[in-house]
Amino acid sequence: MMVLLVLVLVFSVPSSVLSGNTGVEVLKTVTTPQRKVAETISKIFKGLSGSHRKKKPDLAITAINRNSEGKLEVKIANVGSGHLPPQVWNVPPDPVCGTFTLYRNGKVWVGNSIRDIDKEAQLFYPHTFIVFTSPKLPPGTSKIQATLSSKGKIREKTRKNNVMIRTFKVGRPNLSITRLSLSANGKIQVGLKNLGPGDMPDQVWSSNSRCSLEIYRDGKFWAGNALRNIDPEQRLKRGGGGLLYNTGLSISDSATVKVVVDKENRVIESNELDNVVVKTLSPGQNVSDQKKVLRPVITPFVLPRKK
Repeated sequence: MMVLLVLVLVFSVPSSVLSGNTGVEVLKTVTTPQRKVAETISKIFKGLSGSHRKKKPDLAITAINRNSEGKLEVKIANVGSGHLPPQVWNVPPDPVCGTFTLYRNGKVWVGNSIRDIDKEAQLFYPHTFIVFTSPKLPPGTSKIQATLSSKGKIREKTRKNNVMIRTFKVGRPNLSITRLSLSANGKIQVGLKNLGPGDMPDQVWSSNSRCSLEIYRDGKFWAGNALRNIDPEQRLKRGGGGLLYNTGLSISDSATVKVVVDKENRVIESNELDNVVVKTLSPGQNVSDQKKVLRPVITPFVLPRKK
C-alpha cells in the first residue's frame, strides 16, 4: 500500500513543475525588461567617479496642467546635478523608495512608485523630466496636491519642491434641445447641443447607456432613440458641440410634438430645464432654413416604447 501511495504522489506532480515551467520562472520572464533597466543603471552608477556620486539629485513637481482631454499632466523632474539611487528601480520594488501621489480634495486619488511611472529610468539622470497623466477630472472644484516621497531614502538637495498644490474648476455639461422643426421634405428634425462648458460623461456612449431622446405626438409616446445611436461620432461630448438629428418621422396634419432628452437625468447638468421642448408643427410650416444646418443629417433607428 505504501508503494502504491508513493507512485500516486509522483504521478500527481504537475507537468509544469517537472518541466521547470513554474510560476517563479514566469514571473522572471514578465519582469525581465525592468530587471534589465535596474541592472543597467546600477552599472552606470558604479562607474561614476566619487565626486559625481556625492552630487545630490533633486526630485521636483514643476508643473500641473489640464490637457484638452480633461486629464491632468504632472511634470516630474530631477532638477539636481546628481543621479537618483538605482534602488528606486529595484525588482521587486521598495515600496517607500520613491513614490508619487495625487490627492484630490484631501483624499488619495491616484499614485504609484517612481519605478512604475518611470519604467525607462529617465529620472535617474540629472536635469531630466517625465510627464504623468492622470484620469479625467470629474466636474466640480478639485484641489489637487501632487506629492513625491521617499521616506528619507533619497538624499535630495531640497524637499521643498516635492509638493505642488493647484485648484481646478471643471464645469458641467448642459445638454439642450435647440431646435424642433420640419425639414424641407417634411421630416421632423431636432437640434441638440452641449452648451457646456463641461464635457458629457463617457458613459453616455456605453453599450448599456439609458440616456436617450424621446418624441411624443399629441401627448402619446411616438418614438425614441439612445444618444449613442443618434451621435455615434460623439459630437455632443465636448462643450459647444452640436448636431441636427433627422428623426425620419413625418406628419400629415397639424400635431403637438414634444421632445425630451435625458428624461431620467442620467447626465448631471448645469441646467436641467432646457431638456424639453413642446411645439405645434404643421405640414408646410415650421420648415427650417437648410442653409443653417452645419452638421450632417443622421438617419435614425427608431425604438419602440418599452412596456
